[in-house]
Amino acid sequence: MRILHRMWLPGVYFAILALAVMAPLLGRGYVLTLDMVFGPHILVPPMSAASFPFFWLLHMLATVVAVDILQKLLLLGIFFGAGYGMYRLYLTLDKSTPYRLFGALCAGTAYAVNPFVYSRFMAGQYMVLLGYALLPVAFGAWYRFMGRPSVRTAVVAGAVAWVLGCVSLHMLGVYGLLAAVYFVAQMIRLHRERSVQYVLLRWAGTVAVVWAITSIWWLAPALTGSAPAARTVADFSAADFQAFRTQGSGWGVLANIATLRGFWADAQDLYLLPQDVYSWWWVPVVLLAALAVYGWCVSAKAARSIALTIGSAALIAGALAAWPDGMYWLAAHVPGFAGYRDAHKFVAVIALASAYFVGYGAAVLVPRITDAWRLTASVLLALPLFTAPLLMGGAYGQLTPRQYPADWYQVNAFLVRHNGSAPVVLLPWHLYMPYDFAGRTIATPARAFFNAPVITSADPEFKSATGYATDETQRRVNAIITQSTVHVGTQLQTAGVRYVVLAKTFDYQSYGYLDHQQDMRPVMRTPSLVVYKTGEQ
Repeated sequence: MRILHRMWLPGVYFAILALAVMAPLLGRGYVLTLDMVFGPHILVPPMSAASFPFFWLLHMLATVVAVDILQKLLLLGIFFGAGYGMYRLYLTLDKSTPYRLFGALCAGTAYAVNPFVYSRFMAGQYMVLLGYALLPVAFGAWYRFMGRPSVRTAVVAGAVAWVLGCVSLHMLGVYGLLAAVYFVAQMIRLHRERSVQYVLLRWAGTVAVVWAITSIWWLAPALTGSAPAARTVADFSAADFQAFRTQGSGWGVLANIATLRGFWADAQDLYLLPQDVYSWWWVPVVLLAALAVYGWCVSAKAARSIALTIGSAALIAGALAAWPDGMYWLAAHVPGFAGYRDAHKFVAVIALASAYFVGYGAAVLVPRITDAWRLTASVLLALPLFTAPLLMGGAYGQLTPRQYPADWYQVNAFLVRHNGSAPVVLLPWHLYMPYDFAGRTIATPARAFFNAPVITSADPEFKSATGYATDETQRRVNAIITQSTVHVGTQLQTAGVRYVVLAKTFDYQSYGYLDHQQDMRPVMRTPSLVVYKTGEQ
């Protein structure tokens, strides 16, 4: 019965936690926020993309399950997986604390609900969060492999790393930092046992080679610079790293990193922050940080190796997140770092370390309090929830399931009948803009909605940051839209574009000149869209 208790009770707890976040969002419709833009279709990236297997699987599932339901299941899985994965990792690392089950619950709660998760969720970075949820699983597999290298543990460690790469290359790099620090720590600990060192080195090399071979479909294009993502990363400059730097100045940036805050989007008024609603927002943040410090202190005595390893990884991650100039230098000299213009993603390591130390501190603290220990345990378990109080209940009501307007479906049916496979241009020419039906600013949803290849702006229009990878057609269209107000239809037709769709949002009035072009004409007007055909006299 005790084994059964351990198996199902934590699962129920973290399922309830995931439902507490997602319950208001489980109705029919799409959850739309900044980069999280779902529509009736799942776009599959080129085969050279690391995420190709993941989106191909989603695409196949979408043939039998509605996309909005898939999205909800994915988001529920993120919150459940983050909490339960951290719970299991804690039990793997802590073998001696009498109240380790309670500590594991606290660690899972702290990992699933915190400022890092809230900000990334509101920014719509669901793939980053999915990789974040897998991070404890990946590190746990590596920890078991390093403790007992064998075919089985090697296969599991390599497989989890492979899946993590398919989900989020950024989190794969974060995992690489954790794995490398733990590997080095083990090699130092075994410095007098050369034969054991050799075995570990051989097995680790084998895992790395097998992972590289099984990831060759995206690794080779990335290394040769032929993948779209590689071309985007190659264009990053120091201005990109400054634009997406961790928020704060001086000691403030370190305080933000230590408390899992400082994400660049927090300063853009895209969503509410706890300080916008509650004057006491900083109290649970400080208390949880103090509990984490206490947990590190006591674990450094009882479990010195793992405490120093995780603490060291957190310090390295914090330095990377706080130092954009250093990240740019690393990007210029170390392969892989160029993709981290948002170095705040390394705060995921600090979130994992903090969750572990919070759990350890709670597990040690509870039995030391003889009076009102049940109340103390309840407070410690609930404390992480108050560090991100706006995450619960559909992000404090900021998010609700949304439906696309009926006329979007009408326009899509028109394009299916008349456009064929030609690219369609979406205006206004912005990558991000507010849409009335979304209720907030989001990335253009046209590619996830229309049954046609859609060309949109690739410019984030954020400080001095550059755009994303584009092909020749996109660059030609960009030049036409941004530089021409006459003969627009003929130029677009020459670029292979037959139809232009203008969404009546943001600054769409500035495109009134399209109605006066002699070489294009409106062929469909709806309450929220106008469709123009190019090459018409």
